[in-house]
Amino acid sequence: MESEAGLTGILPFVFFVGAAITYPLSLFLLKRYKAAVLKTMAAIGGKAPVADAGRDTMATAGSAEGLETIAIDAASAPDLPTSAQARYSRISRSPWSTARAYAAGGAAYSVTLGAVQLIADGSFSILRLVVLAYVYAWPIIIAVNLIVPSTRRLKIRTYGGYFAGLLVLSIIAVSVSTNLSILDPFIVWALYSLPPSILVMAFLQRRVRAVGVMILAFTVIALIGANVALSVVDSSASLLSAAAGAGSAVGVNAVGVFVTIIMVGAVIFGIVAWFANKWITSRYLEKRLNDQSLLLDSMWLVFVMVQSIGLAFVGMAWYLAGIAAFVVYRLTVRSRLKAREASSAVRTEPSNLLFLRVFSLGRRSERIFDAISTQWQYAGNVRMIAGPDLAATTVEPHEFLEFLSGKLEQSFISSSEALDTKMRTLDTSPDFDGRYRINDFFCYEDTWRSVLSRLVTESDAVFVDVRNFSPGNAGLIFELNELVSVISLDRVVLLVDQSTDTGLLDRTLQDAWANMRADSPNHGADNARIRICTLTSDQPQDIAHVLQSLSAAAS
Repeated sequence: MESEAGLTGILPFVFFVGAAITYPLSLFLLKRYKAAVLKTMAAIGGKAPVADAGRDTMATAGSAEGLETIAIDAASAPDLPTSAQARYSRISRSPWSTARAYAAGGAAYSVTLGAVQLIADGSFSILRLVVLAYVYAWPIIIAVNLIVPSTRRLKIRTYGGYFAGLLVLSIIAVSVSTNLSILDPFIVWALYSLPPSILVMAFLQRRVRAVGVMILAFTVIALIGANVALSVVDSSASLLSAAAGAGSAVGVNAVGVFVTIIMVGAVIFGIVAWFANKWITSRYLEKRLNDQSLLLDSMWLVFVMVQSIGLAFVGMAWYLAGIAAFVVYRLTVRSRLKAREASSAVRTEPSNLLFLRVFSLGRRSERIFDAISTQWQYAGNVRMIAGPDLAATTVEPHEFLEFLSGKLEQSFISSSEALDTKMRTLDTSPDFDGRYRINDFFCYEDTWRSVLSRLVTESDAVFVDVRNFSPGNAGLIFELNELVSVISLDRVVLLVDQSTDTGLLDRTLQDAWANMRADSPNHGADNARIRICTLTSDQPQDIAHVLQSLSAAAS
């Protein structure tokens, strides 16, 4: 029992210290990762540039008057053809059905863990089970706001609704039992749900979300190793004496010996953590998990580890019952998602979306990318040329491990053969939850233009964020000219706001139209149209018209 009681002290320490380390360490590593991406992007690939074989690049004497722009804003949502309506319906409804699946899993988890807790305590009653299960269901609220496009109104409704429900339960509990006060359920929530909520903030922050789980796993395992090393040495008089003797022999005092023991344990378990992250990466590549499931499963696992700590006082077998509750959660989520996909009434062909933007947008680019991609991933995969603005947002586990291993350049496209290989192995199939993946294309300075041309021709719709567009954005000017020459403009959607130089944008489009290539699908077209969406905010209700326009473009 002494070792089990010690466990209840070690685990909170490990998780809280690990969480404290995770956020700054993630920020530091992501900063280094973005710098490495930017440095490699600016380099020359070392081989001949990717060729645009077989394309007639002769310009035509096109008429600038043949290009028409369609202005769309939140007040003028486009009329959608049937296929586009089906696609937009899937985009807008699927996040909610996914959230319901995770809510069902969370409910199964909370009831299971609550029942185990009460049985172990020998104090089972229906009222206690309802209150405790409701407290343990708190992660559902966090999950919903991570899965669906979150607004201030949704946050008020979900978080406010949860605590309103807790108040109602408190009133009912007080009316039934005179031994309870109205604050008791809130105290239980503060003890069992507030600490893990603080912990998960270490990897749920947008700035570190892409790698936070992996960093947390590494820090927690390394800290466990440090504690194990101290416990092993402390429990053995011979080991303690040997450590002290070794320290004395090399001139290290007691503090130095103590630190060395901690470091040895952390390093040994750090190696274990590295292979644990390799295992996570392999599961990711095998499509056994994805970015969303990894994030949510990790969040629930943190809640399990903290909310089950009280069971360790009863016995380790009871503590492991918390893991059983986690398994119940996962099985419920997977079965609900599988049933959802099998019975889905809204079926559409997957549509590839190419995402282009001005790199200088920074955080604004991150927000709009999240708003568009997290919903479009239910309709098809998203493709983009990697850049420093979104490198930290879209980094995948294997890419991050390649960076840590010093092998980031292996992800970069340096030749036509490398591009062909990338296109052949592109991940275009849906994951278990019906979501498609984001495909990054890492390009050198001498290859990105031809990679862009290939992506444009093989995309169903192209989204171009031209906010902050100015004469200095030579890359985006090239992209707009390429779009006019390579793809039918009814498959393109431009995004503007007050920061866009609309006069420059219009001149660039008209010049591109007048000088399009002879083999352009727009050559000879009468009244060719390009959709231009105006954005007033990045809230989901203002993103709807953009997604509707993209649904129409993909049709």
